[in-house]
Amino acid sequence: MLAQAPPSAQLDRLAGRGTGFFVDSAGAILTGGHVVAACRAISIALADGAERWVRVVATDARQDLALLHGADTAPAAAVFHPEPREAPLVDLNLIGFPGRAAQPTATPVALSSDQRLAAAEQYRFQADVHRGHSGAPILDASGRVIGVVRAMIDPASADRTGEPVVGELGLAVANPAVLAFLDAHGVRYRTAAPTPSDSAPLTRARRFLVQVRCWR
Repeated sequence: MLAQAPPSAQLDRLAGRGTGFFVDSAGAILTGGHVVAACRAISIALADGAERWVRVVATDARQDLALLHGADTAPAAAVFHPEPREAPLVDLNLIGFPGRAAQPTATPVALSSDQRLAAAEQYRFQADVHRGHSGAPILDASGRVIGVVRAMIDPASADRTGEPVVGELGLAVANPAVLAFLDAHGVRYRTAAPTPSDSAPLTRARRFLVQVRCWR
């Protein structure tokens, strides 16, 4: 059962899926802007299987970000790295819902120092990126968010730019742009220093991760 009635009783189909995550205790959810574009209604699926209707409260077309909110508070909220360009380039993971997966997975991410240092708003990374990963957080070894997945990069299009093609490529929105978007809309997110943890990245992320579903 869904937590509240959808805005329209005539919803034809589930048109698309993406990933999102809670960014404050009040229940604000961050995802990709294109994930929720042209949706007649939007729902989220939580780790415990509950599904809730949510609404779009803000978007940023430049960065392809969207902020969602529903009637309920968050079971947990992600924590952001305050200066991700200082994060070690090891043990990075993309946590999201690839394809039509009902459960999230952890995907290792490779990020070059050149990309990290040069990017103020967005950066490229290497990982096995799929549809459904849009809006997913990229986490460092301490489980802190260092970016949000925007899109897959077509290797053929990357090759046409004259840059070397190295397997699967993705594009992420960097924390400075993400946090500026959240600041602009009054979201009370948290940043934190690194904290050692024995738990796997996926285990840490499950409570604040959601699958975003677009209905038309």
